[in-house]
Amino acid sequence: MKKKTRQLTIDGQTYIWGVSQISFNHVCLKVWFPEVKTPWLLVRYRFDDPWLQYGPIITATPEQRDQHFQLQPMQPKHVAEVIRRACQYSQDASGTVERTLHFHCHLNGEIAPIDHATTLDDMSQPSAEE
Repeated sequence: MKKKTRQLTIDGQTYIWGVSQISFNHVCLKVWFPEVKTPWLLVRYRFDDPWLQYGPIITATPEQRDQHFQLQPMQPKHVAEVIRRACQYSQDASGTVERTLHFHCHLNGEIAPIDHATTLDDMSQPSAEE
């Protein structure tokens, strides 16, 4: 997976974001404010890489694929949606970081807060829904 950051402006606020792999079927979306080194937002996101999951994916029925696999990579429109949802949980969307927000993105696209003491290693462990 490429290490690349991108810039995104939402409602007049600029964000920097990147995605890194944390396990064979999870990635972490990291969001920063420009000029701030501490991430504002970390989101654990399920992504089943088709190259790594080829056998199970091709043998599953379409219904099983939809129910058990997340095959859509993180795209700018998804990032914007996640940032807007995270802003509903935090008043800290003004360009400063008092603490990093931790979320998990469920297969249905909803995000839920994770205890702020959770580490990236903890975030790579399967959640109850997986």
